[in-house]
Amino acid sequence: MQLLSERFTFKKEIERYNAELTGEIKEISYDALVKDLYVSPANKRAIWQTIQIVEEIRKIMGNAPKRIFVEMARGEQKEKKRTKSRKAHLLELYAACEKETRDWSREIEAHEERDFSSIKLYLYYTQMGRCMYTGQAIDFDELMSANSQWDRDHIYPQSKIKDDSLDNLVLVNKVYNAKKNSGIISPEIQKKQKEWWAELLEKNFISKKKYDRLTRTGEFSEDELAGFISRQLVETRQSSKVVAELLGRMYQGAKVIYVKSALVSQLRQELHVFKSRRANDYHHAKDAYLNIVAGDVYDAKFTSNPRTWLKENPEAKYHMNRIFDFDVYRGKTRIWEGLELDEKKKARRNEENKKFGGTMDRIRATVKKNDIQYTEYTYCDNGKLFEETIVKKTDRAKIRLKADLDPQKYGGYTSAESSYFSLIEFDEKQGKRIRNIMEVPIYVANMLKHNPNAYLDYLTEIKGLKNVVILRACIKKNALLSINGFPMRIRGVDEKNLTLKNNLQPIFGEQEETIRRIEKFLEKDNSFEIDEKRDGLNEERLIELYDTLTKKLLTIYQKRPSNKGEFLAEKREEFEALSLREKAKVLDQIVTMLRCDIKSEADLRAIGGGPCLGEIKKNKNTVGKEKLVLINQSVTGLFENRIEL
Repeated sequence: MQLLSERFTFKKEIERYNAELTGEIKEISYDALVKDLYVSPANKRAIWQTIQIVEEIRKIMGNAPKRIFVEMARGEQKEKKRTKSRKAHLLELYAACEKETRDWSREIEAHEERDFSSIKLYLYYTQMGRCMYTGQAIDFDELMSANSQWDRDHIYPQSKIKDDSLDNLVLVNKVYNAKKNSGIISPEIQKKQKEWWAELLEKNFISKKKYDRLTRTGEFSEDELAGFISRQLVETRQSSKVVAELLGRMYQGAKVIYVKSALVSQLRQELHVFKSRRANDYHHAKDAYLNIVAGDVYDAKFTSNPRTWLKENPEAKYHMNRIFDFDVYRGKTRIWEGLELDEKKKARRNEENKKFGGTMDRIRATVKKNDIQYTEYTYCDNGKLFEETIVKKTDRAKIRLKADLDPQKYGGYTSAESSYFSLIEFDEKQGKRIRNIMEVPIYVANMLKHNPNAYLDYLTEIKGLKNVVILRACIKKNALLSINGFPMRIRGVDEKNLTLKNNLQPIFGEQEETIRRIEKFLEKDNSFEIDEKRDGLNEERLIELYDTLTKKLLTIYQKRPSNKGEFLAEKREEFEALSLREKAKVLDQIVTMLRCDIKSEADLRAIGGGPCLGEIKKNKNTVGKEKLVLINQSVTGLFENRIEL
């Protein structure tokens, strides 16, 4: 791994050699580029989608890209989800401390579980109530006050590495924190505290990694500093590496730049624009845009090679948490106008409606836009053929076990899994012609290769339809349909209904922040009641969101099947009577009805509704009588055609 690091040139030679082996890309197709890759089928699909998107954008722009930014999602560095609560962990640690005269366990028991989401409080107990650098006892009441003299400190400074994990944080007196400045801990502090740190390590109050950082001597080497910067830029993921390698070969003049998702989180903090995954799916596009912004700034700042940059700029001062505060140039061209700010100015800038100045305002305005193309993958299924259960000879046995075995004598399958759908026309019982969207089972789709009439036979023999005409042979799963002007995607079928899902992304404006806070609250143990100060939610905000959701269902979403807008309007008083916690849970369920998820139903029993309200279904026999339009989209959504069905 050391030989393959940026310190040497072996890695570039391997990439050059592999490129020569694979040769020049002459054909952009699935078979030529993706089919034989050593990756999972799910990754192959994602890689092919990526290639198609980039190719379509290239055609629209009229030229190949100069730079391609590939986001590297969080991998091993992402903090693992705690299997044991912080409170339980602390109680376990103190239970093993027999000689302690202070009743630590009683103090910890007095706190609610959620109190330990406070890093300060958790560090206080892992340090046994003492300052990590002086050993001085910390006054608990003073610790939790607004003007506390106690603060968190990064053992390895933020100026050199972005690491906010507990292994890099200690609770100390601000005076000593300031004295440490941006270097490592002074030898005087280490000599005085090392014995106590060793005791904390022995009792498992701190990790070995934390102990090693506390006791580290000597300045950071050039290799270490380059490594700290590189960690912000590069991370290995199989599918991302494959995509980057393919794009590099497809567009040989382009520079492929890796961007870690942590950089986008940092930029969002700087912009004071936070993400709600729950509100809608537009956060993916906004993150993609911010990846380009952040990646371009880091690439220009460190020229993609931190080791070379450090050698060429030995006296340069930089701070990994303040990259966006300063001007950044590529050559003589300024690509980012930053603002050098003291803490007071920075605090004022972070107020929601204040102007930021520099490049920030332009980036922030772009992120707040919602004119985003939204598409989904459409496909023909080829999985299992039938429901596994075989039934005896009854009317429920519709499908033969074998071609020559009558299901009325030998039993059979009740239903077959669908591959895609077809638009057909046939005689109704009263003799009228009717149009309908019907499923094409996987086993029938497989038979079509050697029997072109297999689907007609299925419709007449199994479904009992007469005088069938196939008007459109293939409508893929997840295809976009407009039914009476409302956009939906077709997901599946049962005997009577088509199952659909919404395709109109909801936009909430400033109330997206309320949804984000509900999302954060529900991620925790929601047996607690909402705390307005801690959770940022109150009666007024929650009722305002309820009214907004009701209004959206009655207006923008009025053509949505199974619309529950009127139901919500009638149940407003029941909603008002709920606790804040129950209000948050109900609102989260209502948001489900507006989102573009497979799950479209909501559990509204708390306000007198059912457990599955709002599921989107359309009766097969009536859907053909409505205004039905099939919308075929290109992979980017920038091109489409519409076919009236």
